[in-house]
Amino acid sequence: MSHKLSRQLSEEIASQYKNIDLADPGTEVVVPEGLVRPIDHLPIHRDGLKCNHCSYICRAERVIKQHQREVHSLRVGRGRKIEPTWTVVWCQQFFTGVGRHFFEVQQTNQQATQIPTDTTTRLLQLVHRQLDQKEKMTKEKRQAIRDSDDPTEVSSWLDHTQWIRHLEGQDKVTVAKLINSAREDELELQYVEKSLERLVEKARQTILQKKVSTFVLHRIQNFHAGEDSHKPFHIKLEAETIERYQQVWSRLLIYVFRTAESDTRLYQLTENQRQRTADMQLAVDRAMQYEEEDLEEAEEELINRELDWCCLQLCIALLDHQLDHDEYESAVISYMAIAGLEYITGSQPAQYKFKDASQYTPILSGFIKVAQILTIQYCLEKENRDEVQSCRKLIEELHTRFLVVSTATPMDWALRLRLYGRAIHNKTTAVGGINWNQETVIYQETELSMINFRQLVHQLCEETRHILMTDLLFVQGSEGDLPSYRWSELKDNPAKDEPGWYFVQDSRNCMQEGTRWLLNHMLTTPELVEQFMHIEQESWKYKQVNDYMDRISLFMERLLVLIHITSGQPARSKELLSLRYCNTEKGGHRCIFIENGLMAIVTYYDKGYSIRGTEKIIHRYLPQEVGELLLLYIWLVLPMRQQLQKLVYNDTEIPSAFLWSIDRQKKWTRERVGMVLKKESDRLIGVPLNMSSYRHIAIAISNRYMKRTKFEEDDDSGKDKDEEHDEAIDKQSSHTP
Repeated sequence: MSHKLSRQLSEEIASQYKNIDLADPGTEVVVPEGLVRPIDHLPIHRDGLKCNHCSYICRAERVIKQHQREVHSLRVGRGRKIEPTWTVVWCQQFFTGVGRHFFEVQQTNQQATQIPTDTTTRLLQLVHRQLDQKEKMTKEKRQAIRDSDDPTEVSSWLDHTQWIRHLEGQDKVTVAKLINSAREDELELQYVEKSLERLVEKARQTILQKKVSTFVLHRIQNFHAGEDSHKPFHIKLEAETIERYQQVWSRLLIYVFRTAESDTRLYQLTENQRQRTADMQLAVDRAMQYEEEDLEEAEEELINRELDWCCLQLCIALLDHQLDHDEYESAVISYMAIAGLEYITGSQPAQYKFKDASQYTPILSGFIKVAQILTIQYCLEKENRDEVQSCRKLIEELHTRFLVVSTATPMDWALRLRLYGRAIHNKTTAVGGINWNQETVIYQETELSMINFRQLVHQLCEETRHILMTDLLFVQGSEGDLPSYRWSELKDNPAKDEPGWYFVQDSRNCMQEGTRWLLNHMLTTPELVEQFMHIEQESWKYKQVNDYMDRISLFMERLLVLIHITSGQPARSKELLSLRYCNTEKGGHRCIFIENGLMAIVTYYDKGYSIRGTEKIIHRYLPQEVGELLLLYIWLVLPMRQQLQKLVYNDTEIPSAFLWSIDRQKKWTRERVGMVLKKESDRLIGVPLNMSSYRHIAIAISNRYMKRTKFEEDDDSGKDKDEEHDEAIDKQSSHTP
């Protein structure tokens, strides 16, 4: 407030308080004690932020974060998903300059009203009730599938699929439930699911065990009548991929069983399809009838075999459907329209939207792949039952009839739609996932500053080296105690292909004796002998050896992260886990070499190998600091580890050539690699990185700082075009509430 007082009056007022001991707002905190009601004539601020760890109050989020970082050592910032540690309160202040301190006040109802309380309540209830009714009607309309009345609201994908035309007027939640997996109380549908699961696995084994000729596989791989593919049909997919592909067909059969007898079904069954559905129903009823009986293994196998045969015949009948009029007469295509609905995660009540082309094409790939393997199994079964003379000839007949384009069948529709969906995907601009804020890269919810990134690399390298030297090599002081070597003089012979050979065995390096150096060092150092052995019994101390093995595991975890983030464009988990330090009989050449004073890692395996059947060789080079850690491990620590396996654990197996093999009964998996990366990055810089996010971030960093040698985009370009989506199924596509 501003007061216009004369100089004389101001001095008289000041003299009255001259001898009173008042607080100095410049050096003392002047606020009321406890929680008080708002003080009249002082502004009330309803956006105060009160620290949950003390009584400090401010009005800016940036200020409260700085306070908690400096006073309470709490790091609430970029890349950290930590709940806010402050509370929104009402506050006031006595001073606006020197001595400015906010204090909390009670929250009171300061809105005076001229309307009596009972009238206000009645009015509020009436308006809100009316609004709730209108909003309920709006939600119900949104749940019903309908076309847009606005000619400018276009979607080439939905226009092409005609899903809205087929499902118009249907409730999204209701139709989506028709293709959900069998519930616990739907026993007969559970039998259907199990039967299809057995069929798919049996068909896979038929192909893997070469029960059909290569001519069959070359024919089934081609999507044009009467033509063979230049490469055979492959089935070496990930277990998760096979399971998701199987789910596509499992839900198709469930959809048919739930709706076949309904008068409101959205499709038409052919006479053959009705008969096969009825046969399948009878087979399920027979299997359920004997569920409670104690059957012999042979009897149970016979019942399952008959059920599986009925299931296989139904699958072929659904494929063998000539569509002369509307394609949605097919139960398969009707089901595929409903499969285009995607549950919106977290929506309450359940909400659905249509999948776009990128999300949907993997479902089509699943349908096509399983259709091919079921057809192969069907033809082989017909031959085994002496119903046809040649499996191969029947394959050629069915292939021409309903497994290729230009046949007006469900498979023809799926092949055309997949091709169209991929064309849309290739032409659509991807949603922006990378942003930069000065020197901080932002990918989705992950923010990584270049300062933090450098800190991660340097600190991780320092800690990993400390574990190697102190805990594994027992070097307490000077590293001169280690066997000598010179980087510039190390040699390698990449042409050597004898199993078990690697650069340590190259006589020019004089490193052969080093393979037992660490064991000799342990046995000739009194402190280490006492630490690891019962001297009188001449036996090992299991606990100490186990602890040493655990330190090796910790070292290998951190070494993996270091290699992953310092060796160039990040590899995928399976590529990292495929690294071999020595040659093997099957894999051939090792993956780790010495080249011009640098450690080089070379990966042969990539995610498209099972499709192409050919290797994709990628060279990566390690910084010398990281390369030295890898060199010392392979040269000195790895032999020690293998020697302890033999001496202490009585392991006589051939040591694994893989750098990351089983350690302490714990297997290295894709999940473990991701967990280690996330754990170490979160521990050191508070930014939990995962394999996917770091690949995108690394590409963004290279685009910004390595213009001439930037990394390749993270896509599926290495895959065969016909199967480019097989390993990239969207895991969310099958989520239901």
